[in-house]
Amino acid sequence: MPARLFMSFVALVAALLLAVGSGAAWAMIAIVLRGEAAWMALPAAMAAVIGATGMVRAVAWRRALAAGLLTGLAAAVAMYLKAGLLIAGGLGLDFADALTALGPEMAIAMARARLSPLEQATIVVCSLLAAGVAWHQTSRRAAG
Repeated sequence: MPARLFMSFVALVAALLLAVGSGAAWAMIAIVLRGEAAWMALPAAMAAVIGATGMVRAVAWRRALAAGLLTGLAAAVAMYLKAGLLIAGGLGLDFADALTALGPEMAIAMARARLSPLEQATIVVCSLLAAGVAWHQTSRRAAG
């Protein structure tokens, strides 16, 4: 039993790190392209599916929920890092200082202000797509 618990913990940590890493990559691509790069939600969603698939002994709805939440986490990380960069550049602060001073309310407000409704919809649709793919993969494995 302890081995399964440990493997579940490792799978959870790996999935979280995968989501944070894809969010950081998303932020860097958005910075380089000087936009929001909402299309990066699709690669983040596929990374979330991989992370959710690694979870041991999870039923379909748990993997689907995990994939959707991991995609949302990747988007949140990307938007948080992008907001920190904008604040650092605008106020002349160090990037680390801007990230520590940036609260969740300000990061959410900046993301809402910078994302168009189409970009917001893209992120939501990709989160739902990740959940659907994870659900389908798990259901297919259980049936086959």
